[in-house]
Parts: sequence; C-alpha cells; structure tokens
Amino acid sequence: MRTVFINLKDKFFSPNCRRKNIENLVIFLVGVVIVIITGSYIFGNNEDKKVVESSTNNIFDAELFENKLAKILSEIKGAGNVKVMVSYHTGIETVPLSDTKDSNTVTEENDTGRVRKTEQSSVETSIIFNQEKSGNKIPYISKTIMPVVEGVIVTCDGGGDETVRANMIKAVTVITGISADKVQVFPKKNK
Repeated sequence: MRTVFINLKDKFFSPNCRRKNIENLVIFLVGVVIVIITGSYIFGNNEDKKVVESSTNNIFDAELFENKLAKILSEIKGAGNVKVMVSYHTGIETVPLSDTKDSNTVTEENDTGRVRKTEQSSVETSIIFNQEKSGNKIPYISKTIMPVVEGVIVTCDGGGDETVRANMIKAVTVITGISADKVQVFPKKNK
C-alpha cells in the first residue's frame, strides 16, 4: 500500500505533471468564465422585454386629458361647471426603431478615350422587432410623438365674465402650448 501511495505521489506531483495540472486548471477556468458570460447574455437579457412593456404603457387618452383640463379649469374662481373640447392636428405617432444601411457604388468605364462615371446609391431600412414567446413580433418603439393641439373650446357657467374668460384662456394656453387666439371660452346656456 505504501509503495502505491509513493508511486501516485511521484506521478501527480512531479514537475512535468504539476505544470500540466496548472495548464489544465487555467483552461478549465477560462471555460467556466466563457460559460458564465454567454449564459448571462443568452438567458439573462431581460432589457428587451422592459422596452416593449414600457412602450405599451404610454398611450395618450384624449378624453382623459379633456376631463383633467375641465377639472382644473373648474377650480378657477367664478368658472363654475366646465366642459372642454380639444381639437388635435395629428394623432399619436409611434416611430419604430429601424436599422438603416447606406451603400454607394462608383463605377468608371473607359470607352474610346472618354471616361464615364456612374454613381449608384441605395438605402435599405428595416424595422427591428422583438419576438415574444408566443411567436408575435412587436416592433421596438424609438419614440412616441404626442398629438398636437390645434384648438380648445371651453364652456362654463362664468364664461360671460371677462375676468373668468381671460383666466381660462391663460390656463389653457399654458397647459397646451397653443396661442390665445386658438382658445375660445363661452358661457353655458341657461337651463
């Protein structure tokens, strides 16, 4: 038994074997690092899902905007009951993320002492999609352009009073960014 142990000791701890063991250990550690890096890249990349989820939550609701605007305008002194109608120039526009490839080709041809130069350029654009587990493809959204307000009509109980009317116009122009001539305030009809 003792001779077997001595033979194993000489075999595994000899200078040649020690160097080989170190080389094997280094190769093994490099392999482990590669597996960790590629594994986290393949299985742990949840950023794509976050982009798609956050882009679907930014939906503009025109009715909600009008109700909020009416609620805040009704807080103005003398306004009373308020109703608001907002007109939009455009709707919501979502701009998908795209990959654009430009290519230019220049060709020179010699024909009986004359040089003819031909230039060709092309642009190839493709939309970048996220593939869900269900198989659906959803485009990545690079930006969402909100609707542009074109005009606002306000009806309120105090709309006949010039001070109330002026305050309503100021408030609407501040919140929407449109000029005062695009805001009209009217008194409500008597019931």
